[in-house]
Amino acid sequence: MVLLPDMAITDPEITNEEVDQIDTTIYEVSFLLDTNLSDEDASAKHAEFKAFLEEKGAEIIEEGKLDQKKLAYTMSVKRDSKRKDHSKAYFSWIKFAVNSDEIAGFDQLLKADSAVIRFLIIKTTRESMAREQIEGIDDMEETASDEDEIVNKPDAKVEKVDSDDAEKLEV
Repeated sequence: MVLLPDMAITDPEITNEEVDQIDTTIYEVSFLLDTNLSDEDASAKHAEFKAFLEEKGAEIIEEGKLDQKKLAYTMSVKRDSKRKDHSKAYFSWIKFAVNSDEIAGFDQLLKADSAVIRFLIIKTTRESMAREQIEGIDDMEETASDEDEIVNKPDAKVEKVDSDDAEKLEV
């Protein structure tokens, strides 16, 4: 059954929770926090964001461990007429399902928080990549690096091919 915004639900077998699930969208937020925060304060910020979402009726699907990371490049943030450069940050993410009307308030919370260096909220799906698939990718990367070492060995035997033989090899 497809519901349009102006349609009323008259089926008594459909609960309010089921109606809310129809209206929910899956989001993932990733955020960087200032390293001037202590580990405890950074964890408290992460918990604050999660609590805000839960207050708005969000279902937390998954979340990442808060961890301090070296950034790939320096990020400059200007607040209160002062510029601050960041080369490290606390990083984490939360995947959640919430009514799309609530996402603007969460966006405003993150924008107003001075501890947040940068954040990104995206729409996504409930499914996640299975751990076995992730481990399989890691195994492929290890294999590829092993092959690179074999190819790049300095004592590898190289044979010269003249132009007539090269034409035969072309596809």
